[in-house]
Amino acid sequence: MSDLAQLLPTVDEWLVARRRVAVATVVRTWQSAPRRPGAHLFVSEALDVVGSVSAGCVENAVIEAAQQVLRTGRPQHLHFGVSDGDAFAVGLACGGKIDVHVSCWLPRLHHQVLTLIAARRAFEMLTHLRTGHSIILQGRHILHRDGDSPIDLLKLATTLPDVSGAHYSAEQDTFYQHVLPPPHLVIVGGNHIAVALSIMAGVLGWCITLIDPRTTFANRERFPGVQHIINQYPQDTLPSLQLDAQTAIAVLSHDPKLDNPALVCALANPTGYIGVLGGKRTQAIRRAHLRDAGYTTADLNRIHGPIGLSIGAITPEQIALSILAEITLTFSETTTGPLNRAESPLTIANKLQHKGHTI
Repeated sequence: MSDLAQLLPTVDEWLVARRRVAVATVVRTWQSAPRRPGAHLFVSEALDVVGSVSAGCVENAVIEAAQQVLRTGRPQHLHFGVSDGDAFAVGLACGGKIDVHVSCWLPRLHHQVLTLIAARRAFEMLTHLRTGHSIILQGRHILHRDGDSPIDLLKLATTLPDVSGAHYSAEQDTFYQHVLPPPHLVIVGGNHIAVALSIMAGVLGWCITLIDPRTTFANRERFPGVQHIINQYPQDTLPSLQLDAQTAIAVLSHDPKLDNPALVCALANPTGYIGVLGGKRTQAIRRAHLRDAGYTTADLNRIHGPIGLSIGAITPEQIALSILAEITLTFSETTTGPLNRAESPLTIANKLQHKGHTI
């Protein structure tokens, strides 16, 4: 998931206020770097800051470089990395290494990117690191060019591997980003769990749509941070939405008149995540009805029910946390958690101390 969708609305406010802006981008990492290639940090000439390129350990140096870039107009390429012995003195405490590119963030480029994100359109951005010039492409078709570079970026783009995420080329001195639309969370049913879930998902930068024909439950007073509130039945509105691989649908109404049509619509599309509230007995009855309607085992296995990870959740907020955790895990590129589940944190710490690491 690109962080641009979450960061650019703030950057837009700076540009409206006529402040010049620089962008720092992680372009290459080694070992246990805290952020992946494509992570961004934006800095205005007034020292407004949003985003991050590390866990906070190199941000000051990057912000200082951003101010220099805004003064000179010349991009900078920064490298950070320290040994484990020096980890807690300066630099990256994790012992990893990162390359960060800092350049001016031009208004024309900003408006093009913001327009594509608002339209939920995937696109590619290719930057020549020495000059800072970028082009935006979609399906190898150029949408924007913000300057001339010593190499033909468009010609180079046609030779790049078809990859998602990011690709750094030391030979061509370029950085390629494939930017997906922001993830979309569709909540069916405006109950107390939905309130908590919408707040948490909003913090993570999700685009949120709430569907519930009952205006008593689904209204702006209860859901001030939700982008779209639709007071219709799911079958009347879901077919018009883009339920793609970047979409998660959480069916929470616990009412078959809303739940069942929502599941049918979700299964008819390549929806990235489908979860539905209800105990094991309710889930078994629902699956039997769907099977009788012609849905296969593979179809039914796409449904997470009961919804959410099993974390002992009781309160609406805890249930919402379990749902968002399950969605995050489903959408994650990794198949394992942050720790080896077979080993406790204490076991891992003991192994590191045995190897001479200071904990």
